[in-house]
Amino acid sequence: MGIRVYERSSLAVSSFRQRADKVCFTVKRRSRLGGNKTKLIDPVMRLELEEAEVCHIKEVISRLNIDLDSRDTPVVMTHEAKAAADTALQQLTDNLATLGARLQFDVSGACLLTPEATSLAESVASIPKEREQKVQLAWDCISKMSAEMAAINDIERLEKRVQTTTRARANSAALIRCSGSSTRC
Repeated sequence: MGIRVYERSSLAVSSFRQRADKVCFTVKRRSRLGGNKTKLIDPVMRLELEEAEVCHIKEVISRLNIDLDSRDTPVVMTHEAKAAADTALQQLTDNLATLGARLQFDVSGACLLTPEATSLAESVASIPKEREQKVQLAWDCISKMSAEMAAINDIERLEKRVQTTTRARANSAALIRCSGSSTRC
């Protein structure tokens, strides 16, 4: 899914770049025209500059979407790994419970429990608890890392929005300065 989105996004980005290059070329060519033609072309040039700015902003947004898609992939993979590990833990717990049940001894006249057999049974019975504690510790670490990754992604998204807004305002200010003066910008 991520590769397809990336391919579509890269096609859209290249299409935006081609349009922006075409508009910029047209603006440069028209800016070379002399005196009287400039008065007629100024509104057209402003419109083309605005179109180029819109194309640039769309390109930036599509690049940001590609970045966000690639950052969300590890989080999804982590959750899938957690689900697989939960299943494996459940199977291990079931297997160890079965083993523990098999190791329980019936006290009978023919089979007397010795201290060695008792300690062996106790150590085997403690294995599932130890494994479960280790697995729980690992899941706690994964949950913490997942939360940290989500927080980092949120911060980076916010930074990208701020950068995009700042660039758009700077470009708008430049366009306003250009439209206010009668000389080339």
